[in-house]
Amino acid sequence: MSTTTKDNTLSPSTLTGHIDFGDVGVGPDGERFLRVSIDDGSEEGPVSTLLRIDDLASSQARRFDVLNRQNAHLISSPARSELSRRIQYLGPQQATFNVATRVGPFGDSFVLPDQVVSASNEKVETWFDDGLADYLSWGREGGTLEGWRQLERLAVGNSRLILALGVAFVGPLRLITPIEPVAFQLTGLGGTGKTTIGAVASSVWGQRLLGGAPHPLCGGDTWNNTLNNLERVLATRDHTFSFLNEGHLVSAKDLVAAIFLICEGQGKGRYTEVRRWDWFAPVFGTSNDSVAETLWKAGEPLERAAFDRLIDIPLPRGGFGAFENLRGSATVGDFCFLRLKPIYDVEHGVVGRDYIFKILHELANDKAGLASWVQARREVFVRGARERVSADPDHGRVIGHFATVFAALMLAARFELLCLPKGGAGRALLTCLRDHLRVTASEIARVVAASPEALLKAYVQQNRASFVTLNRAPLPRGHVHAACPGYVYEASGRTWFGFRAPMLEVVVGGRGARDALCRQLDLRGLVRKVGGGKDGDRYATKVRVGEERKYLHCFDSSVFD
Repeated sequence: MSTTTKDNTLSPSTLTGHIDFGDVGVGPDGERFLRVSIDDGSEEGPVSTLLRIDDLASSQARRFDVLNRQNAHLISSPARSELSRRIQYLGPQQATFNVATRVGPFGDSFVLPDQVVSASNEKVETWFDDGLADYLSWGREGGTLEGWRQLERLAVGNSRLILALGVAFVGPLRLITPIEPVAFQLTGLGGTGKTTIGAVASSVWGQRLLGGAPHPLCGGDTWNNTLNNLERVLATRDHTFSFLNEGHLVSAKDLVAAIFLICEGQGKGRYTEVRRWDWFAPVFGTSNDSVAETLWKAGEPLERAAFDRLIDIPLPRGGFGAFENLRGSATVGDFCFLRLKPIYDVEHGVVGRDYIFKILHELANDKAGLASWVQARREVFVRGARERVSADPDHGRVIGHFATVFAALMLAARFELLCLPKGGAGRALLTCLRDHLRVTASEIARVVAASPEALLKAYVQQNRASFVTLNRAPLPRGHVHAACPGYVYEASGRTWFGFRAPMLEVVVGGRGARDALCRQLDLRGLVRKVGGGKDGDRYATKVRVGEERKYLHCFDSSVFD
């Protein structure tokens, strides 16, 4: 082995002679990758890996880590410099293969963390940034298709489990025909089997490990991520599926932001990254709190936009926790931990890979025919839902999301991957849709009835006669500010009701509820405020009360009409 010096003469490669170079590949953004072969003297022979050439121009010391993990032994600066010079003197090379750097569709192939699925002879290799290793850990495959289909038999008669499995099959539909992102949330008390349902669904695509053992969430993750991390969680599951557990453990404001982030399909643009993260990642989540409760806690309006983007599914009525049928098990715990978990701990990832392969094969043969078939199944469900559940136009978007899940279940059945009894998928999804519409309406009514605004309105109705009128009128004899139930005054051509912060907090249920109320009314222009510097707007304004100026939280009188 030799290397070329600056005067183009060859000299021995004394420190990197165990490293050879192969052909060059090109990534989706034009970056070049060099195939590197490392002979560490082991019986298995040389190990091959890809080196991103751009990394060699980096000043970071970790740029050689990918080679050292393959026992390249590039420790000293002279060894690293020698390797860099050898690569430099290779000169520009024509790329002979493609390199995928993210999960999801890539040309005529589909990239998963552990393999590339293709129905053609397209030559594609993968290279993932080291920082994504944990995010990609869900891609472990194990077991057999027949073994996994034991879960299918236990799903029969359990509408929430069938829904979750359907959502898991939605991702690749985007390769066939344009569809909106779908996201569902199983809502209810803890200890009812919600997490197990999500874990079963995630087993379609793979499994993570925790301490060398199967992860309790199988291939799933948690809502409890920063938004930056969530971008990566979703992007590394592009066109597959994401199970996100325990939404109630996240701050309400972060969860609301996450709901819209999922549907936007792309993260923030950052100057430190060549391209922003993007994804189409169907989501199945769990939470103890409904979307209505989350919006209320975040101080956000109860708008249909949020309810349509993360569809609440309550626990079934008259069932056993999250299940209607325990298939002979004595308890929910037995069904989850003695029947379902032992299966998905062993059987995972096989069905998703088979599903992708069959879709790619049909796309290559008749894409238009497959798209027409999928749309026809969606239309069948939409017609049935309008006839049997709701013809309200406001429910059209939610029904469309359920129709997408139905089409995914039907496609899995067409490929003989998930074969439920005839009509079983449709009945399960109609049940979930019906329960979603019923419970969402009641949840909105319940949250509104217990909302800070409703509580304050009730307080004003009961105590209005005792409020003190200001605007330079003399205060009542013996007036005590700390005991005053409220004030009324005129300012800027409007009538305002003012409350001391401690009194307001008692009425609406604490400081958090007070702040949420102020934010909600601020969106409607019904609260007085002053600029608050770095802390934002302050909702306590100074108002003249007798001879003094006191801080009050003041709301437009129209709030109490």
